[in-house]
Amino acid sequence: GRRKLMLLKVELAKLGILKERARASTANPPRNEMLRAGLLELASLGEEQFKAAIAKFQRVRKARNKSKKK
Repeated sequence: GRRKLMLLKVELAKLGILKERARASTANPPRNEMLRAGLLELASLGEEQFKAAIAKFQRVRKARNKSKKK
């Protein structure tokens, strides 16, 4: 099956802002295309710029199910 992408609320908010900016320039890409564009931009960075960009990320951890079935 498909895995669900986990984004923080702040990341979703930034994605919304980027979508508004895209709409203002007559483009209206879906979220997945915006994320793909971001990946292409990361891939195009030099090594130092890439490391600096990656250092800004906050790791998202999966929520664990606290109740165990016996």
